[in-house]
Parts: sequence; structure tokens; C-alpha cells
Amino acid sequence: MPRIKRIKSLTNTYHVMIRGVNKRKIFEDKQDREKFLQLLKYYQKKYEIEIYGYCLMDNHVHLLLKDNDNLNRFMQCIQAVYALYFNKKYKRIGHLFQDRYKSIPVENQKYMLECLRYIHQNPVKANITSVDNFNWSSYNEYINNAKIVNIKFILSLFSDNKKMAIYKYKKYMKTLNKKVDLKNIIIEDNLSDKEARKFMESFYNIKIEDIKKMNKIDRNDILFKIVSLNIFSIRQISRITEIDRNVIRRL
Repeated sequence: MPRIKRIKSLTNTYHVMIRGVNKRKIFEDKQDREKFLQLLKYYQKKYEIEIYGYCLMDNHVHLLLKDNDNLNRFMQCIQAVYALYFNKKYKRIGHLFQDRYKSIPVENQKYMLECLRYIHQNPVKANITSVDNFNWSSYNEYINNAKIVNIKFILSLFSDNKKMAIYKYKKYMKTLNKKVDLKNIIIEDNLSDKEARKFMESFYNIKIEDIKKMNKIDRNDILFKIVSLNIFSIRQISRITEIDRNVIRRL
């Protein structure tokens, strides 16, 4: 089955996620995380990728970045080289990462800040530690010494004065977002039909029942976009939209 084309971001900005196969750990110790960050820094420069945020959890990674039409090569290199390092170190064989990386378009500044906060708050969500005490995210790069992350753009969204920008940034990043942003559930387990329906309606600003009422071209266009997210099975999309699986499969 051919791979589905990814949705192109109008701003070239994406929330990218990779996870260990079968949810296995991809980082066993400090050295592993340092190796991944070294690769991130090296290939960032090679492929001219702007990184705004990252978080290295035990079995998955979040990145917020701006692409320069090199995202596929950038991610392929990082995943391939890191997997080679990891397998050699731990004397294992086989795939380390689950499927391809996932990427969600980030189309406006408000969602960009929400996405960065979500990424930085991953350790809090996992009951590991506070945002500022986690050593493997980009949170402290904005405050101390930026080694990988481009901090200028994000800080400029808070204030033109750097000290004020950092103050507002720290306050914003530590404020827990009580609302669950459905766009960020991607890394979790498969969504239920109810959650998937909410996701589709939120992400594309549509009502599911309206899809069947669209003309064929518009209907196929929105179905193609939903399939292209590479999150839901064709069977699940068919159940939710009440559109025949064969119609969706042909897209």
C-alpha cells in the first residue's frame, strides 16, 4: 500500500513526534539522550531546520520545528543513525521506532505557543517532575544558554524586552492547560471513535454529519486530508463518517 502524502503546513511549522516500537524505551540513560541531542544539533544545521522546542521522554520525542523542505531527510537521518547507535550499544536488532514520524501542521502563533507549552509540560503530565526541573527539554534553553533552539522568535511573541519576555515565557509555560488540546493526543494510544470524531471536527472546523452533504469534490478533499494525518484507520474513518470504506480506500 503506497504511503499517504503528509499535509503541508502553510507556515512550514510542525509538531513532530516519534515513539519507540511497541512503546519500548528509546532512551535508557543520560548518554542516550545526549547522543540524540547531538544528532538533533548536527542535522539541524545540515538541513537548515529551525527548532523551537523539544522534549525527550523515555519512549517518545516531541519536536516543534520549521521545515525548509528537508523534513523527511532530517527525520530519516536522525532516526536511522540513532537506531544504529542504540542497537549496537544494547546488542539488539530490529526496528527501534514505531512507523514513520508523525507531523501536525502548526498554522498560527497562538497554537504554536500552546504546542510548545504542551511539549514542555510532558514531564508534568507523566508525573516525573516540574517543567523547569526536567533536564531533557528545551524549556531552560530559553532562560539560560540556547544550544539547539532558536529562542528569538518565541520570546518575541511575549515581549520586545528580553527580560520581560523571559518572565512572561516562564509564567506561560508553567501554567497548566486544563483543556485537553485534541491536536496533541497523537502520541497516545489509539483514539476512541468519540475522541477521533472530536479531533476531526476540531482540527478541520467541520461537523462530521456535514461531510456526507458536501459535493463529491469537497467531500473527497476533506476525507483525503483526514486519511493523510495517518492517525486513524480507514475502518474507523468509515464508522465515524458513515461513508463506505471502499470510497475512502480509493482516495
